[in-house]
Amino acid sequence: MNQTIQPKPVIKTTNKNTRVWMPLVGIAALGTAWGGFELYHADRILPGVSAAGINIGGQTSSEAKATLQAAKLAAPVIAVQAGDQTLRVQGPELGWRVDYDGMVAGAMQIGRSSDALGNIAKRFSGDKNVVLAAKVDPKTFRNRLSSLAEPFAIAPKDAALVFTDNKYVIRQDKDGQGVDFENAVKAFSANPLLTNLELNISDIPAQIQAESLQTLANQANSILRPLKLTYPTPSAAQALAKTLSSAQVANLFFVERQGLRIDEKAIADTLRGVSSAFDQEAADARYYRQGGQLLRRPSKDGYALNLGEAKKLLATAILEPNTPEVQLPVVVTTPAVTTKSLPDPKTLALLSSSTTRYYGSSRERVLNAAIAANKLDGYVVPAGDTFSFNEAVGEISRATGFVEGLIISGGRTAKGVGGGVCQASTTAFSALYRAGLPIVERNQHSYKVRWYDDVMGLDAAVYYPSLDLKMQNNTPGPLVVRASTSGASMTIQLYGVSDGRKVGVSRARILRRTPHPPTRTIFNSSLPPGVSKQVDYAVDGYNVNVVRSINGQAESLYTAYRPWQAVYEVGPSFRPRVRPAASRLRTNSNRSTVRPAITAPAAKPTAAPAPKPLNR
Repeated sequence: MNQTIQPKPVIKTTNKNTRVWMPLVGIAALGTAWGGFELYHADRILPGVSAAGINIGGQTSSEAKATLQAAKLAAPVIAVQAGDQTLRVQGPELGWRVDYDGMVAGAMQIGRSSDALGNIAKRFSGDKNVVLAAKVDPKTFRNRLSSLAEPFAIAPKDAALVFTDNKYVIRQDKDGQGVDFENAVKAFSANPLLTNLELNISDIPAQIQAESLQTLANQANSILRPLKLTYPTPSAAQALAKTLSSAQVANLFFVERQGLRIDEKAIADTLRGVSSAFDQEAADARYYRQGGQLLRRPSKDGYALNLGEAKKLLATAILEPNTPEVQLPVVVTTPAVTTKSLPDPKTLALLSSSTTRYYGSSRERVLNAAIAANKLDGYVVPAGDTFSFNEAVGEISRATGFVEGLIISGGRTAKGVGGGVCQASTTAFSALYRAGLPIVERNQHSYKVRWYDDVMGLDAAVYYPSLDLKMQNNTPGPLVVRASTSGASMTIQLYGVSDGRKVGVSRARILRRTPHPPTRTIFNSSLPPGVSKQVDYAVDGYNVNVVRSINGQAESLYTAYRPWQAVYEVGPSFRPRVRPAASRLRTNSNRSTVRPAITAPAAKPTAAPAPKPLNR
């Protein structure tokens, strides 16, 4: 049986879940895309963001900073107003700098918040430009602003008393002005984008006003007048006097806010000048020669200003306008050796004598030795007192008659006033030593001087006023020094009252001899070319001993002379003549002068501390 098969009808069905999930699939795709965008821009600035008008969207922080730095953003010009003047200053001068990090950080925050939908909205709407950001270095800003303000800061001038035309006048005060820039510092530090700053200027009054000094000026001017200082003397028929001018009186006091104050130092200096001009030293009695006889020269009283009392009187008188004159206190001074204390010359005994010779000395040296001997002759040393060569001879200078001769100075033999005076001091020491007197001060010469070979080990160097020869008179009576010169020899004799002491002095015994150093050459540009000049002479060094016995008691006097080198000065381009090796230039027994071979001026060696100068 044929069976007809009917096709099944097609039935359409609609799934409700499918209609629901279709939109969700689209949203998921969008979310996936958005997530990728977010992931990419997690450490980047969002697109479309700019800073100071420069697009930096899509860049990392470091890339954005580099982009902004490359753009070289212009610094502002800042107008600084000070009074009626305006100064225009470039921002960097004031410590102004672009804040790149701040701008990048601000750009990075645009479009980012905790609200995702809000982020979406912000990314497609609103201002996406970060304005220019800046910062200020406070130290640089303060320093530069201070320098800008300096011309406007004027210190006030106080009124003052000024001495002019022999009177005190008032110099007027003057106000100053100060600049207050602290407000500008605070304002600019708070807002670095400001382009106008103002410096406040204010007046500063002077602390001392002119009117406050008027009374003081009147008081000072009232005591300005000539002031006479009278110096009465016991022997003068008319008193000595010195009149101080108004200007000199003004120098004796200070004008201070509290009043007038005496200048004690100026008063003392003024009175010392009066004392120096008017004081008369007492003259000791002494012996002098006349026709071969020894006669007594009478002593004479002196007078001197009583400085302590005079200062008090003058200080009081200055402040008293009605005191035109001050009588200074003067006291009489008595001599150490009076006429009555000098024994009759006929009763004096010769205690000792010494003679030295200096043939070959220069004319200047002979003259200086003779002057010193003349000043020594007749000098008296009272019993118990100390003989001082410098006191007996006095100042050694051109003013007292001495001339320039050779002295020992700075480790060299050089020219100096008084060269040759040591001939007198050496002869005196030899005589005093042979009289058995105790040594108080004796200074030897640096090297052995040939003029004193006869008294080797008994030389005495002096240099006024620092080096002296001193011996104590321990005899029963005064000592009288007799000094004379003849040709180129000097003799000094000591007369006094003998106590019977027996004195013996040995000749010097050489303990050691040290050869002199090699010759030294010094370049002297002042010498003519090719010239050589010997300026010092070689002397061997010696250690010597002299023995003195007094009443059988022996004592030693040791002297150590340094070895001394010959010194030549040479001019430019000096070439010594060639001499045989054994050749010698002879000058005297103590001077060895072998000329060195010279190829170039010798360098000056570093010198040890120089010894004190000596009158050779």
